[in-house]
Amino acid sequence: MISSLLFWLEDRQETISRAKQIVKTLGFQPEIFPTFSDFASALEEFKKENRLSEIAGIIIDVMLYGVNDLSPVIFDHHPTDDGMEAGLVIVEHYLRAPERGFNGVPILVFSARLLNSDAKKNLEIINEKGGAKIKYLEKTPGWENELNRWLNSIKPIEIITTKSY
Repeated sequence: MISSLLFWLEDRQETISRAKQIVKTLGFQPEIFPTFSDFASALEEFKKENRLSEIAGIIIDVMLYGVNDLSPVIFDHHPTDDGMEAGLVIVEHYLRAPERGFNGVPILVFSARLLNSDAKKNLEIINEKGGAKIKYLEKTPGWENELNRWLNSIKPIEIITTKSY
């Protein structure tokens, strides 16, 4: 089975119409979740059903407005700066927490907001711990090409064999 499913956490779906079009054009099926609880519930269900291999990648927004409390999914308190850093907190303390089992899923951190040097360094540190790569993509000129590049890097290759007699 070829994995073309993308889990996407985005609270303001009106801001991603062009990105969603690119994703679909490349043959991916985006499953877009407006809340962290919906996103986490779906991921946990896939994990419980042993279906994580069906998820080709995760796209996550950095700014998830008003997300202050990530419990009951992330039990320890991790400040989100009133949602301005929620996506990064989710990546670090949920998606890349070793006990969660999502380390094999590539992640694209996609945002209109420029990350500060501390946040970029933190993503580098998380990447160095192993697992599928995490890429940060800022919505600046040229972002469409970078999105295409990332999608092509996670796109499975279908191998067709023929028998010769």
